[in-house]
Amino acid sequence: MKARRRTLFQSILILGLLGTLLIVYLHFGLCPGRLKPIAVKTINDFTQTHVDFDKILILPFEGVSLHRLTVRDKNGNPLFSTKKISVNMRLIPFFKEKRIIISNVVLENPLYTLVLEPAKDVAAKPPRMTQISGQIPVPVVSDKKELGLETLEEGPEFFLPENVSLEQIEITNGSVNVKKKPGDPVAEEIRSVNIRMTFQKPPDLVFDGFLKLGRLPYAEISLEGAWNLKTGVHAFHLQTRSNQVPDWLLAYQKDHFLILKSGRVMLETYLSSTAEGKTFFRSQAKLYDSLINVRGAAYSGRMDINAKGLFDTDTKTFDRYIGSLDFVDVNVKNLSEKIPELKNLHGKISFKPDLLTIDGITGHYRSLAFKAYGTLQSFKELALDATIHTDSKISEILAILSEEQKKLIGRLQISGDCQAVTTVRGTLKNPKTMAADHKILVRHGSITSPDKKINLSKIDAQLSAGESGFQISRCNFIAGEKTYSLNASIPKLSSAPHTCDLHSKDFDLAAVYTLDSPQLLVKEAVFKSNALSSTFHGRISNPSDPVVDIEGNADIFLGRTKTLAASYAPALGDADLNGTLSGAFRLKGAWNKPLLWTLSAKAAGDPVFIKKNIRLDKFAIQFHMKNRMIDIPYLHAQCYRGTLSANLRLDLSKPEMPYKGKIFADKVDLKTMARDIKIKETDFAGLAVFQIMAEGDLKSPKNAVGEGSLSIRNGRLWKTDLFKAMGKLPFLKVEGLDFVTFHDLTTTFNVHGQRVWTQNLDLSSDPIDLSLKGSVGFDQTLDLVMDIQYSNSVLLGAMDTGGLAPFIVRQAGDFISQYRISGTLKEPKYEKAGLPIGRVIGKKISNLLGA
Repeated sequence: MKARRRTLFQSILILGLLGTLLIVYLHFGLCPGRLKPIAVKTINDFTQTHVDFDKILILPFEGVSLHRLTVRDKNGNPLFSTKKISVNMRLIPFFKEKRIIISNVVLENPLYTLVLEPAKDVAAKPPRMTQISGQIPVPVVSDKKELGLETLEEGPEFFLPENVSLEQIEITNGSVNVKKKPGDPVAEEIRSVNIRMTFQKPPDLVFDGFLKLGRLPYAEISLEGAWNLKTGVHAFHLQTRSNQVPDWLLAYQKDHFLILKSGRVMLETYLSSTAEGKTFFRSQAKLYDSLINVRGAAYSGRMDINAKGLFDTDTKTFDRYIGSLDFVDVNVKNLSEKIPELKNLHGKISFKPDLLTIDGITGHYRSLAFKAYGTLQSFKELALDATIHTDSKISEILAILSEEQKKLIGRLQISGDCQAVTTVRGTLKNPKTMAADHKILVRHGSITSPDKKINLSKIDAQLSAGESGFQISRCNFIAGEKTYSLNASIPKLSSAPHTCDLHSKDFDLAAVYTLDSPQLLVKEAVFKSNALSSTFHGRISNPSDPVVDIEGNADIFLGRTKTLAASYAPALGDADLNGTLSGAFRLKGAWNKPLLWTLSAKAAGDPVFIKKNIRLDKFAIQFHMKNRMIDIPYLHAQCYRGTLSANLRLDLSKPEMPYKGKIFADKVDLKTMARDIKIKETDFAGLAVFQIMAEGDLKSPKNAVGEGSLSIRNGRLWKTDLFKAMGKLPFLKVEGLDFVTFHDLTTTFNVHGQRVWTQNLDLSSDPIDLSLKGSVGFDQTLDLVMDIQYSNSVLLGAMDTGGLAPFIVRQAGDFISQYRISGTLKEPKYEKAGLPIGRVIGKKISNLLGA
């Protein structure tokens, strides 16, 4: 019993002693007292740094551990510290193969200070040999080895002595302080570093873990993967979430083409090796509330980036790749001098080597909605070819014009629907050389000036603008209840030729002109209408209300002027003119105020027709118009082997259009004229001399007054059997009265009261002479009194016969009655009016003498 108690007591005493020793060991470690400075000095000499620690422990299941290890450079700047570093080693290989196998290295709460620009060190002494446990010589890493991808195939053995291998490293809750230079404040803090790396044979590296950025973490990065360092086969997965862009990254990007200024980022990347020894990658990034600067332009909003492809590690280049950038409600500012801001961008940009493709970006420029397509080829040349579509109201486009452009429009009111297509081509390396072409489709438009002088409606047109200038095509509109079509080109240079083609139902106008502000210099123009064809040149001032000063040549088709002439005066329409007049003209005045024109013209035509049938050959006229006065000082023509001349003055300033003129015809061959005017009497003939001086009101023919004369000689004017009875006298027959042909006519006349009056219209034939007086109306009605007498040739013939013949003829002539002629020129009526007074007196005298 006592033996048992003694054994138990001894056991408790031994356990207590061992526990006390264990506690003392755990508290003081492997190097108590003066052993610690010796160990620290040995490590410092070996590493050429200042190393310190609280204690070293060797535990069966943990291996060797150093507590509160700190490492400083030779200048005393902190490099590394850790709460605890544990090294687990396998003992059996050590005793069997004299190899040290480190199964795991664990760093707890390590803190590493990373200096981006460290101070230059003086050349270090060659490393020396070490001994572990006083048994095995262990060389340090040779400084003759060069770090490269091919040396990484050796795995961690590259960094360790030849008989030392490492299987795993764990870092738990580590930290890294990043500084630019020694002594500088901390630029970035990497916190919560938790990473595990496992090394296997053949040299496979497998790792996973995560870390956070910032003292108050704003970003988290997780990673996992596997890599065979010998074959190069690998697969990595990296995830990053960040709520902000740190200051150090902003400073690092300051000279870059693209700068991420702010935003939240989610990035996920996959990397894996291929059979060809290349690396396949796939990356997805989402940017929320981001702000990116690209060449001064600021992009803000949400953007998604997706990319995949192959990377050649030998050539350090991307073998091929493809990806896309998605805009999700992005705003752009300062895109260019002309485009200060774009809003609400949505759409996708696809990219692959040397090619960006805009698959469809929608957005707003001010209040204008647009959609863009295009390509950017050659990242070296940056060749852009883009097309931009808009669909909006014209008022929305006008709102984005510059103040200078708005001044050109003035007070014009413009409205309608608009579809625009803009094509941009050129290199972004030299924006000044880029060319932009614009096409605009206008629908249901209108242009109105405040004074209504310009009033265009229902405008449909295609407008184009590019390097060559501005073009209008397929433009249709209504002005003054008439439909017009327009094609025009307006070059950028005002001195370059401009063109204009204007068409309507009434006319066609084609012109080539240049701008000499504020005038248009017409180089060449062609105007064609139903009644007129003209070529001219000159100048047009005040384009908003044009005033013309032009000269040229014109052809007037008289047969097509009847309607226009009748609108001014019925008498002009009744003239029923035909033929073509050609000549030169000079015109000045407002284009839409013809009555105020100053116009001079000389024209000729061969032939010209009046009443469609009366022919005038070698017709020539001079025409002047000024201050609403028309003056025709010269009019001349050949008229049926004779001549015709006239002059006229017309006052358009008065509503009734008063006129005054003179017409003279000489030696007109009536036989030739009769054939043209289709007179029933086929043998109608004679040479006529005619003149008239008249004045009146063109719009009121009833006010016409004038005087004139007519003479026809050696002709055949009228053939009739009305005087057959006058050939059968008592005891005598007068020959030639069965059919009488009148061959001469003379008269003077006056015009007033819408009639032509005469007191001496004399018609002569061989047997009979007629004398008429009275009037002929403008409506062709007749009111004439006709006296009939035997001609002098009959009286002379009777005298030659002798005997009673002269007496009988004279007595018979006294008994011929007067006749009143009524009806019309086409259907005259004859009525006896009794004996003329002179003949009645003669009869009474004869009776008194017993004759």
